[in-house]
Amino acid sequence: MNSYFDGLEFSLCCCCPCHRGDIRHAASFYGVQFNCSGGFYLRINHGETIHADRPCVFITHPGVYYEYGNWKTPTRSHNFLCFYGPRVERYLDTGLLQINDGKPLIPVSEPEKVLELMQDIIALLHASRTTPPRAVLKLEELLLLLHEENSPSSAVPRHRRDTLTELMEIIRNHPEKEYDFDRFAASHGMNPEYFRRLFKAQSGLPPLQFQIRCRMRKAADLLTGTGLPVKEICRRCGIESEFYFSRLFKNTFRVAPGESRREFPSDSSVSCK
Repeated sequence: MNSYFDGLEFSLCCCCPCHRGDIRHAASFYGVQFNCSGGFYLRINHGETIHADRPCVFITHPGVYYEYGNWKTPTRSHNFLCFYGPRVERYLDTGLLQINDGKPLIPVSEPEKVLELMQDIIALLHASRTTPPRAVLKLEELLLLLHEENSPSSAVPRHRRDTLTELMEIIRNHPEKEYDFDRFAASHGMNPEYFRRLFKAQSGLPPLQFQIRCRMRKAADLLTGTGLPVKEICRRCGIESEFYFSRLFKNTFRVAPGESRREFPSDSSVSCK
C-alpha cells in the first residue's frame, strides 16, 4: 500500500562540530550542506572559488563535482544530509528544492533552527531502519525554511557593507574583547535597532550572537588544537564562568567541551563526505 511519505531515502548524514580538511567528490545524491560556523571555500566543477565566513547552505546534486573545505579557520562546523528518490523530483518541480550553481550559497539568518532540524532528522534516522515519516516532514520543513531564506526581503545598503565587514573582521579576530555595539552604531550615524538589523542581514546573526559564535569557534580551535585547561580557554575567549562557557559551547555545537576534545583530538583529521 502506497503511503504519502513514500519515494524518499536518506543515504549519508552527519553533524561535525569541529571539521578539518577538504572534501572533493562527484555527488551521487542530493544534499543539504550546512556550514554552521567557521570560514570555508566552495568550488563547483573546477570553476571559480567562492569564500564565506557566515552560516550558509549550499545544495549538492548528482553529476556535479564539488570541492570545499576550511578557509581562515582551522576547524568549522559542517553538517549534511544526503537523499534521493522520486519524491525529490516533486521538490524540484514545485520549487521547494532550488538549485543555482551560479549562485550556490544560501545565507542563513537562523542557523540554530537549521541545525536543530538537521539534528532532529539524523536522530530519527539513527533510531529507525527505514525512512521515518517524521524525518520526511522535517526535511520538507528544512527545505521550506531554506526556500524562504533564499528570498530575502531586505538588503544592506552599499555604503554600510564595508563598515559592517570591517567590524565583523575585528570581532572575528578578537572575539574575547568587550564591544559597545550601541556606541559603535552611534559613531557611524545609526540608531542601535537599525544597526542590529543591518548587522544580522549581513552576518546572519545579531552582533552579540555573532560575537558569541566567534568565541565558541575560538574555543573549539583551542580545545582541539591545544592541551590548555578549560579554565584557561575560558579566559582566552573572554568568558569568566566555566559553567556559562560549557552551556554556550553545548548550545553551539551540541556537545560538551570535554566531549569535543575527546572526539576530535588535536592530531586527528575528521572527514565528512
